[in-house]
Amino acid sequence: MKNSNVHSGSKSQPRTTLELMSLALVAAFVLCFSVAGWAQDQATITGTVTDNSGAVVPNVKIVVSNPDKGFTRETVSNTAGDYTVAKIPIGNYQVTAEGAGFQKLLRTDLALSGGQTLRVDLQLRIGQVTQEVTVVGNTPKVQTESGAVSDVITGKQVQELNLNGR
Repeated sequence: MKNSNVHSGSKSQPRTTLELMSLALVAAFVLCFSVAGWAQDQATITGTVTDNSGAVVPNVKIVVSNPDKGFTRETVSNTAGDYTVAKIPIGNYQVTAEGAGFQKLLRTDLALSGGQTLRVDLQLRIGQVTQEVTVVGNTPKVQTESGAVSDVITGKQVQELNLNGR
């Protein structure tokens, strides 16, 4: 009887190790796909701030906001006039730019989809910050920041797919 317990105990050890390895593999698989899924609901807005003559404007306060979701993020253009706001939730945004000696600029109706990098260049006009220039309109759906080609597929489009008799 004691021999059978010892013998069955040795068989259960590899089985336990196999179960642990399987569990670790499943956990790693789930983690990899969940991290990839997180990136699908975020996007990036980037651009360059210039004046009327095309010269870059550094140290401009840039505010990216989504009033529908209550999301706001601020940044400042660097010495080359560039700015980037990364990892923002998808949705409809507006970008505001304010710089000393320039009119406040507001760009609205900027739609972001998952994984997108949207370029929003801002051209400031000389004037007082109390004056505001508002630019309304969608930006083109051409991805100029990378060679990626993507689109968002709705649930309705998936339901309407022909499955060739399957």
